[in-house]
Amino acid sequence: MIRPLSLADAPELFDLVDANREYLRVWLPWVDASRSKADTLRFVRSSLRDFEAGRGMNCAVEEGGKICGICGFYSIHRIAGAGVIGYWIARSHQGRGLMTQACRELEGIGFEHFGLERIEIHIARENVASLAVARRLGYTKVSTIRDAAWLHGQYVDHLVFSKCNPETFEKGALPRTEF
Repeated sequence: MIRPLSLADAPELFDLVDANREYLRVWLPWVDASRSKADTLRFVRSSLRDFEAGRGMNCAVEEGGKICGICGFYSIHRIAGAGVIGYWIARSHQGRGLMTQACRELEGIGFEHFGLERIEIHIARENVASLAVARRLGYTKVSTIRDAAWLHGQYVDHLVFSKCNPETFEKGALPRTEF
């Protein structure tokens, strides 16, 4: 269902963003800056560099062999053992549990491959669909960041959700919380 992005994904990914531009831009400020296949190729190259450096990882979410969204760690703090995930899905694929399943797979990669102790999701307060994904995954709201993002001429608050690695608790160790 998910796999790391590759350079070959850039054209298909751009076409998906372009076809969903109005839908995605409601909550994603980067959409307006993604105007060409070259912009998407730069994003994929940057994602690959982040992965090689252990700073992040973006994955294609696929259904039927076609990309229908993205989920990934847009930041990984190796010293703190923490990562922050983000995600989006094409409008035609929303509401079927695909993103919940994709993020569950990503969470496993974070805890197992990257050895994370905590994963966070930051979501605009009014983004009901993304909030539902975090809740279905069992994340707990831990804080609010006021004026977290500039979106369409105004600041929006982000709610911060967190989940700790269950193996950390099984071993009796306390999770690291510092950044």
